[in-house]
Amino acid sequence: MNWSAMNKQQRELLILKALAAVGLLVLGVYYGLMPLIGKAVQLRQRRQELEEQIEQADRLLKLEPSLRRQYGEQRSRLAQIIEQQLPPSTNPLLWASDFIHRHARAAGVAIERVEEIRSGIPDWAKPPERKNPAPDQEDGEAAEHKTRRRDARAPAPRHFAPFAVQVSAISGYERLKAFVDSLERDNPYLSLSLISIVARDTNPEQHQVRLTVEWPRHLEAYDANLRSMLKSE
Repeated sequence: MNWSAMNKQQRELLILKALAAVGLLVLGVYYGLMPLIGKAVQLRQRRQELEEQIEQADRLLKLEPSLRRQYGEQRSRLAQIIEQQLPPSTNPLLWASDFIHRHARAAGVAIERVEEIRSGIPDWAKPPERKNPAPDQEDGEAAEHKTRRRDARAPAPRHFAPFAVQVSAISGYERLKAFVDSLERDNPYLSLSLISIVARDTNPEQHQVRLTVEWPRHLEAYDANLRSMLKSE
C-alpha cells in the first residue's frame, strides 16, 4: 500500500480504519484482559490470606502442648481454691464459723454468734434472661448464620453463687480492724459486704459489731433444687 499514491479521501479512510482498529483493541483489552487481571489480583490476595491462616494454625499447633499444660495447671489451681478456701459442700456454716472464730480469738474479738443469711439469689448470680427468638423466615445459609450468631451470644453458665453469714461480735475498734485485716489476708476470696458498729452504754470502748461475710460457693456444693434455680432459663 503506497501512501504517496493515495488521494486525500483514501488516506482519511485508512486513518479512520486504523483508529477503529486501535479502539477495538483498547476495548478488547479493557473488557477482556482487565477482568482477568482483576481476578488474578483477587486470587493472589486470597492465596496470601490462606497462607497467613495456615501459618497462624501452625503456630497454634506448636503452642498446643503449652496451652494444655497451662489449662491443666489452672484447673488444678481452681480445684485447690474450691477445696481449701471456699465453703464446702457439707456443713458450710460450720466451716465459716470455725474460720471466723479462729481469727477472732487471735485478734481478741468476742464472737456472740455466726448465722447463715438465707436470702434470694442475687442478680449477679442469676443467669441472664434468654428470650426465645422468633423463627427465622430465611432459608439456607442466612438462617444458619443467624443461628450460629445467637448461639455465640448465649449466656455463659454460672459456676458460683454467694454464701453469706452474719457475725455478731463485741470488740474495740483496733481489735476489730486487726480481725478484719486477718480475715481478708488469710482468704482473698472473702468479702465484707456490711459492717455495723454501735456504741455500748455499759462499756464505750467495746462496741456491738455486726459483719456480713461472703464467699463465692461452687454451684456443685448446692442441692439440686438450688442448682436448677440458678441454671434455669
